[in-house]
Amino acid sequence: MRLTSADIGAWLFRCSPRSWADAAGDGRPVDGWCVLATYRLELISPGQPAVLWVTGSRGTRPEPGIWMAGFTTGEVDPGSGDRSPGDGAAGQKRRPRVGLRMTGLQSPVPRDRLRTDRRTERLEVLRVAHGSNPSYLTPEEKAAVEEMIGGWPHPA
Repeated sequence: MRLTSADIGAWLFRCSPRSWADAAGDGRPVDGWCVLATYRLELISPGQPAVLWVTGSRGTRPEPGIWMAGFTTGEVDPGSGDRSPGDGAAGQKRRPRVGLRMTGLQSPVPRDRLRTDRRTERLEVLRVAHGSNPSYLTPEEKAAVEEMIGGWPHPA
C-alpha cells in the first residue's frame, strides 16, 4: 500500500539499541535521524509528530518500544546521513537524514504494551519488524500513543 499524507498520524523512526546508546541513551535530544531513501520522504513536512522506536529482541536493553517523541522539522537532506550498512567504500552514497526535534519520554512505551493494546496492536513496526524506516502511526494509533505518554511534547 502506498501511503498518502492522510495515512500519517506520526512518523516512527527505527533505532537499534547500539544507535540508541550512541545518539540519545544519555538523555540528549535528537535533532535528526538517518533513513532509507523511499517515496515516504516526500510526505515529510514541518511539524509532523514523530517517535523514536528502539528495536531489539525480547530481553534486549533498552527494552524495545517508543523512547522519544517530538516533531519533524521538514528538513530532508538526501545525502548527509551515515553510510548504508556495507557501504565501506569511499564515494558510496550516504543515507538521507530527516530533521527532528525529539526528547526522551519519562516513561517509554514498551513494545509489549503496544502489542497488547487493541488500538496499537496493528502498528506497522509490529507487523513488519524489518520494514521501512521511516515507518508510521495512523492518526488513530497516534492518538492512542499520545494518551499512553500523557500528551505530545511541545516543540522546543
